[in-house]
Amino acid sequence: MSRNFDQAWQALVAHFGAEQINGITSSRRQFGAHLLPDLQATVTAEIGPFAPALLGLHQIYDQFPFTISSLLVRQGDYTISVTPL
Repeated sequence: MSRNFDQAWQALVAHFGAEQINGITSSRRQFGAHLLPDLQATVTAEIGPFAPALLGLHQIYDQFPFTISSLLVRQGDYTISVTPL
């Protein structure tokens, strides 16, 4: 992802494509604190070969939970902006 984006949904559409964006799903897991270092190392090793691009994200109303579906909002006050890290 070498382009600059203003909104999170633009980055997701550019990465996944307009047709695939509707297939994004998420799940929630909780791990014990003793597993977090191992989990971090495993995730880093798995995504490392893909050379991920880091994006800063900002939502105006921080009292709302940050969700995958909130990244896909395309208009209004609830859009998620891409910001510098």
